[in-house]
Amino acid sequence: MPAALNPYVLPFLYCLGSLLVAAFGRRRRWGFWGYLWASLLMSPVLGLLFVLAGDKPARRPKPAKPAAAPAPAPAVGP
Repeated sequence: MPAALNPYVLPFLYCLGSLLVAAFGRRRRWGFWGYLWASLLMSPVLGLLFVLAGDKPARRPKPAKPAAAPAPAPAVGP
């Protein structure tokens, strides 16, 4: 029996595709687990479409660094 006809190949590829879709979506709106479940329940192809159509989360602005205090003036005379 050829390896391509092994009954475990298609479920393995399906799960692997779902994991890849979840990895692509880990920084998106639903996160890793949301896209993993979506692609497992529907299909990896639809899960990939969800990732591509999903919004990226809004980036938070970095907090501003405090301004440095001015250097003290040098002392003059004894």
